[in-house]
Amino acid sequence: MKNLLFTMIVLLCAAPCLSADGVDGIRPAPDSVTLLKGSFRMSGAAFKYSSSLDSTAREAVQALASRLSLVCGKTSPVSSPVGLDGATASGAVKGMIFLIDEGMPEEAYSLDIQPGTAVVRAGGTAGILHSVQTLRQMLPDAIYEPRPVQQRVRWTLPCCTLADCPDNAVRAVRIDVAAAYSDVARLESFLDNMASVKLNVLRLMVADDDCWRPQTEAFPLLAQMTAYRGEKTYSRPELERLVRHARLLGISIVPEIGIPSKMLAELSLDSLPQELSAELEDIFGTVPLVFEGGPDGSIEEFVSGSTASELEGCASRLWGSQGQ
Repeated sequence: MKNLLFTMIVLLCAAPCLSADGVDGIRPAPDSVTLLKGSFRMSGAAFKYSSSLDSTAREAVQALASRLSLVCGKTSPVSSPVGLDGATASGAVKGMIFLIDEGMPEEAYSLDIQPGTAVVRAGGTAGILHSVQTLRQMLPDAIYEPRPVQQRVRWTLPCCTLADCPDNAVRAVRIDVAAAYSDVARLESFLDNMASVKLNVLRLMVADDDCWRPQTEAFPLLAQMTAYRGEKTYSRPELERLVRHARLLGISIVPEIGIPSKMLAELSLDSLPQELSAELEDIFGTVPLVFEGGPDGSIEEFVSGSTASELEGCASRLWGSQGQ
């Protein structure tokens, strides 16, 4: 129930982003906004980014330009001109500009939107990703359409100056896919909604006393026992696809594993085997969080380890007997 409630809250938070354009549609609200006279026309605008942007930031800029070109029917060319920072400072460049300002925090960004030029400055990749989400929210709802928009739409941004930086370094949501399976496409959609409201960590509960969802080479029996009981599991390519999608959105996925107290008591277990932990870390890019489930429903994080045969043998006894 808590997992469902959390999911509903995130989706409700994202909903205003799809129903209001201009500065009123920005969620969360930025630290400061000053409205100016005039507007910047986005349809057909040239997108230009500094060579300082890494591949993730560049892909985000290109994705916004591609989506804009698709829905409005006018191509927005994308380029990385030499000397863009200096040309922008002198006012000699027009279009939608993306720059890195190393003096800003990593997740901070600012917008300076004038009638002929809109300039994004960000402290790093995360700031660029946040600015792209804000620009989407400032545009008409049709920017989220997957196909060309037939009706007449005014593809403009209001002239303004805007600055924003998250107050908290970690802004997380937890989904328990061990208790209730969700396919990768649905999880990707959830990640999109997370990014739209600038959340940056997904805590993904992938295993508990009933199910072990991730298929692993080191310990295949864990997922096999889950499948034997009629439950779905995630292949490594599926998980890697999910992680790639999250990284492009600036989101880290932290896998969580809940091991029942009866298993720990039987084995005197205080951690995952090193090989299993290493494989999960290789897939997700982060060390898995492991929790002990107490008889009162409490959980306690723990950190040491046991052997493969012990863990798989215990899984066979516990889950195998339940599946019969």
